[in-house]
Amino acid sequence: MDLTPQPAQAAGLPAELTAWAPVLADSLAPERLQGVAKTFKDVPRPPRLLSRLAGLDLGGANGSHEMVNLINGEPLIAAKVLAAVNSPAYGLQRPVSAIGQAVTYLGLNAVRSICMHHALQQGFRSDSPDRAERLRRIWQASALAGELALQTSPRVSLPDTGGLACSVLLSFLGELAVSVAVPRGLLVRVVERDHFARTRSEQALVGLGAPEIGRVLMRGWELPEEVIGSVAALDARLVSPAAAGCDIGQLRDAWGYLCARLGERMAAGELTNLADFNLALDTRIELAAIRPLHADPRFAALLQQLSAPALLTRVEAMMLERRGAQPRPAALPV
Repeated sequence: MDLTPQPAQAAGLPAELTAWAPVLADSLAPERLQGVAKTFKDVPRPPRLLSRLAGLDLGGANGSHEMVNLINGEPLIAAKVLAAVNSPAYGLQRPVSAIGQAVTYLGLNAVRSICMHHALQQGFRSDSPDRAERLRRIWQASALAGELALQTSPRVSLPDTGGLACSVLLSFLGELAVSVAVPRGLLVRVVERDHFARTRSEQALVGLGAPEIGRVLMRGWELPEEVIGSVAALDARLVSPAAAGCDIGQLRDAWGYLCARLGERMAAGELTNLADFNLALDTRIELAAIRPLHADPRFAALLQQLSAPALLTRVEAMMLERRGAQPRPAALPV
């Protein structure tokens, strides 16, 4: 299946969106591609653990055992995962001292998501306060977005919800790379908070938008093609219209894409309460291609989960913790 993002063609979409299309790395002139490669050549490869976890089949008979062994094979990351699991945001009744225990309490998908988050962090470091602040927002956005995908999608029987959470997390990879590698003189000209405007400005300034930069890095890191394709399908929802009655795959990708955008808004302080979000009334171009899905009963059911008390409590706890405040104990995942 061709997952290459295409320019939006549906009637009723904003003219800015229909007039723009993502540039693919393979379509760049050689000299332009060399310039892009030079910009991102020093982005370090993450631990091999990231690729192995992303491609792990957690539905298999040995999925739990394999994942626990993989994480335990990286003691530094395992320690960070345990620290995260024992934080007040997860509200566990007793301390967890082993990865296997973490899996028992939080589930395979949640622990994998936390682990992948920390594995990615190994490779991204800032050299200035402004880069550090951008990274902080991206890390918070990706954590919140992944949590939304994990906590909401199982309730509507979307396929491979754990894989969806991985795709949501990896969809932030290009933004991380832009934040640490693009020269500061260009970086200050990249729009930060609106996904469409930001991607368009990255493409104009660097040659590729962050979603395509992320795919280039994932291929260079030899992540499984299935994983790369899943992230590409999610990213494609910026320009590929989805309407009520679409197939379950498009619905799944659209939900992952929306989780990513909501994570960004919360991290930027633009959305303080998920219950206030209304897709039908949202006017941003970044959601124009998926806005018609508010009329799909399946997607509407997912949207309703954004107001679930347990999710609101969990998100509040995560945001307070990252600001350095003491969160209230969060409800255990269900």
